Amino acid sequence: MSLGVVAAILGVAAFANYSVICYVNPGGFPCITKYQVALLAPLYPLSAWLTVLGSSLAILGTFFTTLGQSRWLRIDRKISKIGQKSDQAN
Repeated sequence: MSLGVVAAILGVAAFANYSVICYVNPGGFPCITKYQVALLAPLYPLSAWLTVLGSSLAILGTFFTTLGQSRWLRIDRKISKIGQKSDQAN
């Protein structure tokens, strides 16, 4: 779950990091691409995939955490009853 959240945040940050400045002039200068944070520049082409994959992993992680917690509560109650029986026997 935590890796999914980190990947989703990284994907959104990489997408927001990209900017293009185009000047309109008679010389026909090309557009200038700028990145606010240079370390995120290589992740820009993957930003959409990072966001989708990160969100999916976070949702799956939440589902499995909830499923595991509900199973743990059921098992915990059985174990605690066994522990109570052995304490009474001593």
